[in-house]
Amino acid sequence: MVTYLVLPFKFCLLLLFLPAVLYASEQKAPDYVSSSACSSCHEEQFRNWSDSHHSWAWREPIPENVLGDFDDASFEHNGFTYRFLQEGKQYFVVADSQSGKAERYLVHSVVGVTPLQQYLVHTEKGRLQALDVAWDKEKRALVPPVSGYRYFSW
Repeated sequence: MVTYLVLPFKFCLLLLFLPAVLYASEQKAPDYVSSSACSSCHEEQFRNWSDSHHSWAWREPIPENVLGDFDDASFEHNGFTYRFLQEGKQYFVVADSQSGKAERYLVHSVVGVTPLQQYLVHTEKGRLQALDVAWDKEKRALVPPVSGYRYFSW
């Protein structure tokens, strides 16, 4: 008797939720709206925020946002070599991989401003990775983690 009730119940549930599933699959993901979209209505707040640490938390890698030396600078840490390059409007890091072979990574984002700025790179589809080195704004140099502790890990 119970078996006869379960099947119609499952069918009713399917009919109940099917429109919601179909509607959700047709919806387009919202487009990114940059912070400048807020400035027209919130001028004073935008002005106060625009050079704050929060505004520097995540930026695109363009010349006015990248503080580090990407003029073929290299840095060695824990047996790995990192080279920082700029080609046209794009920034790259060439780094030794676990296999010992150098890999070239596109810089996706600039993270932070002071005391350190890190660079997130594309490693594989859908994945960003923070490097084990960062740019020290005050020293104007690439630096490793302090005493092995990754204090600039996100």
